[in-house]
Amino acid sequence: MRPGLIALIGTLTFLGGCNQASEDAFNSQYDKKFAASCVSSATQRGAPQSAAVQLCDCALKRMDKTFSAMEKASMPDEKVNPIIEQCVKEIRQT
Repeated sequence: MRPGLIALIGTLTFLGGCNQASEDAFNSQYDKKFAASCVSSATQRGAPQSAAVQLCDCALKRMDKTFSAMEKASMPDEKVNPIIEQCVKEIRQT
């Protein structure tokens, strides 16, 4: 679900040891790429666009609260999928 994130990993490696502004810049790029990939994947699986955006926004917020930029850069789908599943449950309850 995360094509193009390899380039972001390279960016993070380059920025390693830099200040908070560099980590913020990485997070911003990561968030944009993740959101686009997540929404695309969800809509391809039949989710309406608005539901896909809501789901992916939920997942991204949870990831941002829980993981550092370095952790997100190397995060396997096995760690992302439970977050998405929790967001699906949360959205269905509302």
